[in-house]
Amino acid sequence: MSAKIIKINPDNPEKEKIEEAVKILKKGGLIAFPTETIYGLGADALNINAVKKVYSIKKRPLNKPLIIQLANKKDISKFTKNVSKKTNILINKFWPGALTIVFKKSKLIPNIITTDKIAIRIPDNKIALAIIKKFGHPITGTSANISKKESPLGVKDVINNLSEKIEAIIDGGKSKIGTESTIIDLTSNYPILLRQGAIPFKKILEN
Repeated sequence: MSAKIIKINPDNPEKEKIEEAVKILKKGGLIAFPTETIYGLGADALNINAVKKVYSIKKRPLNKPLIIQLANKKDISKFTKNVSKKTNILINKFWPGALTIVFKKSKLIPNIITTDKIAIRIPDNKIALAIIKKFGHPITGTSANISKKESPLGVKDVINNLSEKIEAIIDGGKSKIGTESTIIDLTSNYPILLRQGAIPFKKILEN
């Protein structure tokens, strides 16, 4: 059965449609959702069975950690440990936005997502933020595609990859940036670039 397409106004997300997406997540289902970078594959990041589905349908190796997405900076402390002043400066500068930061993780994050570290991002997209806020839990934020395939920038890309494997595709139009987020590891004394994406590493180092 093909995924249901739920079209949502990107500038003023309709409450009832956000709730429809959240109901799927609460049942352990998967949704593709828009962010400013690319379309993400969302599942309840605290539900081990839902996370297993993400790995399975993406054909992603279990030793490759997933990114999770939050809606509020105040939630960072629940899922991380030992956040430095330097890290907080970068959080306040670049979030919400196209920067993913790797932290030391708290015990709340299942080990299937990652081991001792966790990659987190707060997206700059009204639909994504509305879904995460209403859901009340972090959701997975990996790309909505089969591993190693081209990242999805719109609904058609997701349909071509995952339509038969997930419950819903949230249509919020094309991703504005169209490039994956930059990933940096801040668990040591100096930032380590793990993936160059939308934000130049040089710009991050300036802060």
